[in-house]
Amino acid sequence: MRRWIVLLLFALVLAPVPVLVNATAASACSCAFDEPADFVGLADVVVTGTLSGPERSGIIRRTDEPVWYTVAVDDVYQGEATDTMVFSSAASGASCGLENIDSGGRYVVFLTDGSDQEPHVSDGLTANLCGGTQPYDGTGPVADVLADLGAEPPQPGTTGSVPVTSGSAQPWLLGAGLALVAAGAALLVVRLRRRRS
Repeated sequence: MRRWIVLLLFALVLAPVPVLVNATAASACSCAFDEPADFVGLADVVVTGTLSGPERSGIIRRTDEPVWYTVAVDDVYQGEATDTMVFSSAASGASCGLENIDSGGRYVVFLTDGSDQEPHVSDGLTANLCGGTQPYDGTGPVADVLADLGAEPPQPGTTGSVPVTSGSAQPWLLGAGLALVAAGAALLVVRLRRRRS
């Protein structure tokens, strides 16, 4: 009987291993551009405003899953923009997601149409670590490029939204919880049997 309990515990400990083995390989972000004119050339929309976020729409399991930011737009320099814009980015800088965002700070935001990009990106606008989004105080090389573009006011309204999820637990998380409960029950049985002998 003791051998069966040890085998059961061993199986329960190894149960989550396939989930970990099948996880996607880690990726690294490598940026090729660092000049403001390059950022403008690659962007569909360029705005300045107050940035907040990130917001998540569920459990983040991978670095390339989307999170959402909201920018209250002050000025539009390229493309069409509304007063409030919601856009996505990867959850981590390792997958070129925005990093070190000071929620409530003023930023210049370079947005691209995400509908033809990576599968993690939602339909709509997206920003990434290499796209040029950065704190903005109206000075420096970025300010010079923006001055050449000229500013326009945003259109009234909101563009984009954070998706709502059902909030259901992930299947692997449920399986891991059940495995822990079973392991605890098996240990309890072993201890009770030892007390009786």
